[in-house]
Amino acid sequence: MIGIDKNIYLIDFGLAQCFRHPTTHIHIPLTTGKSLVGTIRYTSINSHMGFQQSRRDDLESLAYMVIHLLYGKLPWQGIPLSRHTNRQRAVLRRKQELCKGNHEIIPSTLITFIQYTRSLAFEENPDYIHLRALLQKLPT
Repeated sequence: MIGIDKNIYLIDFGLAQCFRHPTTHIHIPLTTGKSLVGTIRYTSINSHMGFQQSRRDDLESLAYMVIHLLYGKLPWQGIPLSRHTNRQRAVLRRKQELCKGNHEIIPSTLITFIQYTRSLAFEENPDYIHLRALLQKLPT
């Protein structure tokens, strides 16, 4: 969406859920054993692992979308797979390796963004000011 302020907003109401109880404002509990939710390209590592998604996962997915928008491709797109290789496992492995190696393509500020989002606890409030500052350092 493009707002009246001319900013671009990425919204996916298909997966939207409340993360706090509407009257008590208590954060939803972390649940496990969930099946993968969302598009495999953009879903967070936690979703791959069967964890309930929260704001940290939305931010990790946002980082993947930014990579795709900047470079037209994600590092796990087009992985050559044999008949017996599980695609979901292969994509998860690439995502887990993303911040470990030297990536000449992905800017260090985006790696920092991803590392930060992955370090957040399930109920933790993200530092949106810090994250926005990192995104503003990206090439346009």
